Amino acid sequence: MTVEIKGLDRVQRRFQKMQKKAANPKKAMDVIGSMGWREVVQNFDNEKNEDGTPWPAWSKKYAEKRKGGKMLRDKGTLRNSTRWKASKNTARIYNKLKYARRHDQGIKMPQRQFMWLEKATYKKMANFILKYIVK
Repeated sequence: MTVEIKGLDRVQRRFQKMQKKAANPKKAMDVIGSMGWREVVQNFDNEKNEDGTPWPAWSKKYAEKRKGGKMLRDKGTLRNSTRWKASKNTARIYNKLKYARRHDQGIKMPQRQFMWLEKATYKKMANFILKYIVK
């Protein structure tokens, strides 16, 4: 009995292509960064913390001063300063404004988290990487 594998050269080329993509997924990281950035910016509109709770209301005094509007969006500087950057194998979403961390982590003020992603987004990102490599 003889078993012959036909088309093995095509399979080997396919694996080589996948290996090359996996070794340098920069293009995929660009997409991942963009996906994460869109969600973080959307968090400003949703006004909810990572656990799903609404952001704490403004103090009465501050609410009188603001006279309405969205939280953390007086002029939009904080939201519009959110950026993303991709490298060979990382995607980073960040905000360099000094007060961004204070709001996000609740340092000396009520915590209003915006630098977070839904668990479903992480799954979408993982699926995208897999499709990118296998495609």
